[in-house]
Amino acid sequence: MTYNVYMNIGETIKDLREEKDISMRQLAKNLEVDIKTVWTWENGVKDPSAINIVKLADYFGVTTDYIFGREK
Repeated sequence: MTYNVYMNIGETIKDLREEKDISMRQLAKNLEVDIKTVWTWENGVKDPSAINIVKLADYFGVTTDYIFGREK
């Protein structure tokens, strides 16, 4: 099975963060990661680990599929 899904996790994280009107620093604190880590996610330098994908989904009240760009 092949998926042709546009997946930009960093943009999704940034959009969710801005919709919630919180800073990178606040998100980092809430997820217990460094602010540089959030920056690397949002700028596409590195994708979050599986556990951080789950934390992000729980924090923003979305599914992990949403974070991966598989649902709207």
